[in-house]
Amino acid sequence: MSERPAGLWRFLSGGRPGVPWTGATSFPNLHGVLFVIIPPLGAPPPTHHPRPMDTFALDLQEDPDRPDGAGMLVPRINGRDLIDQIRDLEMAAGEGKLAGAYAGIRLSNFQSVRSHFLGSPSPVHEREDGKIPVLGCACGIVACWPLHVRVTVAPDVVTWDGFDPPFGGDPSRDVFRRYDALGPFRFDRDRYEAELTRFPDRGESRTPAGRPSD
Repeated sequence: MSERPAGLWRFLSGGRPGVPWTGATSFPNLHGVLFVIIPPLGAPPPTHHPRPMDTFALDLQEDPDRPDGAGMLVPRINGRDLIDQIRDLEMAAGEGKLAGAYAGIRLSNFQSVRSHFLGSPSPVHEREDGKIPVLGCACGIVACWPLHVRVTVAPDVVTWDGFDPPFGGDPSRDVFRRYDALGPFRFDRDRYEAELTRFPDRGESRTPAGRPSD
């Protein structure tokens, strides 16, 4: 039998002598009393495991309609093409042949890739709510079937959330609920911006090593 504090046990047992300490006895004097477990002094704080950062890259893919080699930019998140991720989402929602009917944005459409993906697009891509297009239509025209996202820039983190399917629609449809579940994605800002600097602003020249010329 384990030891017990005598005074406390007399109170808990209702003053009845000879009540053994079992560790699982009912306490008649404590009806309605809320027990609060307090960790001992000096106990280590709970271990917190922050969610790891997502990874971000821009793939320069061939533009089948533009043989000049300019190409189209397609975001890749956590190692996977964003078009493939959206296609899976839309297929699961029953969108059929229209699922994933997107393409990257032509490099020639950007005045500044860096400014665009930091949330400050050129006027042709601006929207009142501040969201930016990150994919366009499979026909090659961004405004025909765009996918928008909110980009929030903090000192150390860039966040993507609030993905919008093209031109809104009936929010009761399953596909819209699935878009709500996409993200948020959180990227290390230094690495994010390093990826953007691989693509020079219009009129900016680069050395073969990919660094701005002096």
